Amino acid sequence: MDKPVIIQFDGDENYHTVVDLICFNMDLEVSRHANSIKSARRIFADIEDGKLKPTIAIVASFLERDHRDGSIVAKKLREIAPDIKIIGYTVIEDEDWYDELAVKSNRNPEKTVIDVLARLTRHSFKSSNVPV
Repeated sequence: MDKPVIIQFDGDENYHTVVDLICFNMDLEVSRHANSIKSARRIFADIEDGKLKPTIAIVASFLERDHRDGSIVAKKLREIAPDIKIIGYTVIEDEDWYDELAVKSNRNPEKTVIDVLARLTRHSFKSSNVPV
């Protein structure tokens, strides 16, 4: 995948920053962020109108209401963008609404956002931005 169109849904702005930094070091970028139901609806509308064609969505379990928000967002994304790959970015590892799991803690070092994005995009993480 050359330059995927990545979108992120997370109620915690800190995780938007984390993903932005990871993407920067992978020569990727997040096209749009949603941190509330209202901002998620705007992204959904842009997808439905053809203004946004995401290939990867990074979705947290909790967006605004409760821990089921992620599954609701994933269901809507599958309706309007059936080919999208959904990364569940969560601390709840026993969910089943995502294609790939990225754990928000260090409890499962094999399931990180870096590993999942590298697998899906074939971009590698550069631990330094200093030119070689």
